[in-house]
Amino acid sequence: MRPQPAGRFIMIKDAFDRWWEWVEKPPDSPLTIPAHFDDAVMQLPPEQRRDRRTVNEAVRLADSDAQR
Repeated sequence: MRPQPAGRFIMIKDAFDRWWEWVEKPPDSPLTIPAHFDDAVMQLPPEQRRDRRTVNEAVRLADSDAQR
């Protein structure tokens, strides 16, 4: 792994970040996410969609199902 220059870092987005970025995108944005991300999160009750751990777990399970 190459060292990063001082003052710079790489941010890796998890499923929670990716889903909320997609939900809050402007109407003309071309941003997309895999359909199984949205399906997995939308199956959760609305209050659980704001919980990072719950969203990431739901998408992780959907990923494993999608790979079967």
